[in-house]
Amino acid sequence: MLCALLLSALTAFAQTDVQTIVTKMVAAQQQAKDNLRAYQATRKYQIFKGAEQKSQVTAEVNYEPPQRKSFNIVQSTGGTGEGVIKKALEHEVAATREPRDYEISPANYDFAYAGESECSGSRCFVLTLKPKRNCKDLVEGKAWVDQSSYLIRRIEGELAKSPSWWVKKALVMVEYGNVEGMWLQTKSVADAKLRMVGDYKLVSENVDLRAASTVATARVPRQSFRRRLANSAVVSEAGFFMPARK
Repeated sequence: MLCALLLSALTAFAQTDVQTIVTKMVAAQQQAKDNLRAYQATRKYQIFKGAEQKSQVTAEVNYEPPQRKSFNIVQSTGGTGEGVIKKALEHEVAATREPRDYEISPANYDFAYAGESECSGSRCFVLTLKPKRNCKDLVEGKAWVDQSSYLIRRIEGELAKSPSWWVKKALVMVEYGNVEGMWLQTKSVADAKLRMVGDYKLVSENVDLRAASTVATARVPRQSFRRRLANSAVVSEAGFFMPARK
């Protein structure tokens, strides 16, 4: 009886502790959004099939607060890879206009405490992420929350819903950090295991960022993107690379 009471008390304490962390995390994320200024980021994308690099693209991503993004491809090896990156960037632009559908918050996730760990040189709380709906925009996995700022430093996991029958498994990793006084995504890696085709990977990393008072808006042409299965790729609604049949 005593053991049951102790376990119940510890469970209640843990739940309260998680609620406190999540509340502070959500507040910190909102403050980070409020602190965003206009900027232009130069971002490098690389697509791999197994260990072989198949494509490389460099893009400029322009942001104007509060919810406006545009992009421009400045260098590319062409072919299928460029179409994949354009698709990912188009989704990022759309997500900026409707951020609530993608944010790490109680509206989209259930949270549980999973311990503490070092991440990017900072001590972090580790929270498990359980999506509240079966959606390609959400990730089932873990988040590393900075114990000092309560900002998310890292997210790892699997897409809650596969974008295609051809995708056996879709793993993602996203890193965040302080750039020019703003809390921004600095790197992402998406791995897809494909039926009958093999493993693909998309790596995205900021190589330069300049804060600015104004950012020019690029016109983005929307083009169809269809290829044979072995050379095809699509991007999930979360903006992660998913080689699959179109």
